[in-house]
Amino acid sequence: MSTSTATAVPTAVNGVTVPADQHALAVAYLAGIDGPDTVEVVWQSAKSVKQIRAAHRGKSLISHTSATVERGGTYAERAGIDGPESLPWGAWLVPDYLIFHNGQVYARLYMVAGTSSTFYAADGKPVTHAEWATMVYKSSGGDNPTGCIAPKLANLTVL
Repeated sequence: MSTSTATAVPTAVNGVTVPADQHALAVAYLAGIDGPDTVEVVWQSAKSVKQIRAAHRGKSLISHTSATVERGGTYAERAGIDGPESLPWGAWLVPDYLIFHNGQVYARLYMVAGTSSTFYAADGKPVTHAEWATMVYKSSGGDNPTGCIAPKLANLTVL
């Protein structure tokens, strides 16, 4: 995406103003993109209280994931993904790249198969995936044959 396109990130979606900090993140993120590409990224995800099993409430549960991802591209080319005219949640801020939902901007990415690695921590100490699975409720996401993910842009770093 060219710098001129990146600076044209809307300041509102469906009548809702995009917070200035989120808008700045979106502009900076898109400035580094010149069309669909593949990059290495890392992102952090902290579990909310409702995602943590009762026996582990009060713990800080954070996962750090790294992966090779594809950014951009059209959804019509990818099986199982609706086009930019339809999203199951949120609204397009920049079609095929960014989604705006509940005051946050999310990056629409596609994980390259076999490239992801996740580190799990409970109260800052490493735990195994098996231990992690006993602490959190299973995601309701189900199968994801396309590898489509949408981490919060604020938690995402492009390497």
